Amino acid sequence: MEGPGAALLAVDALDLPGYLPYHLTRAELLVWTGRTDEARGAYDQALALASNAVEREHVARRRDETGTGSHGHASRT
Repeated sequence: MEGPGAALLAVDALDLPGYLPYHLTRAELLVWTGRTDEARGAYDQALALASNAVEREHVARRRDETGTGSHGHASRT
């Protein structure tokens, strides 16, 4: 098995609830697998862990972009 689904299984096995990059990675993989509702939840968890304005802005922007563009990813031009 390859791709975002396999990566998501590997990330979920890590169980790092207090680590912001874990939730961001999980959210992105959930978007890529079409699980946008779960992705929003993962972004919300990451947002709760964000320690500064730059992190909060990035996570909030990605969460708000969920469900747009290809595989839920908005154009990054």
